[in-house]
This record gives sequence, structure tokens and C-alpha cells, in this order.
Amino acid sequence: MLRDSYPYFLAGAPASPNSDLEVTDKYTGEVATRRSNIDAEKL
Repeated sequence: MLRDSYPYFLAGAPASPNSDLEVTDKYTGEVATRRSNIDAEKL
């Protein structure tokens, strides 16, 4: 099943910024999970 949140990987290490992007189920419209929102200025 899906986890509550997914990090992104930068240089092989997981990273989680302060903001998340909600991923919704296209059939129900409910939030299925969240993924890390990458900000280029913070890289």
C-alpha cells in the first residue's frame, strides 16, 4: 500500500523539504499520499 509521505532522493540520500504536494486518487478525489515538493533554490 501507499505510505503517508515519500521523500525525494538527492545524491543518493533521502530528503524531505518543508512542503509536500498532495497526490489525489483520480477516481475518488481523495488524497492518496503526499510527496516531497522540490524547490530548486534549496538544492
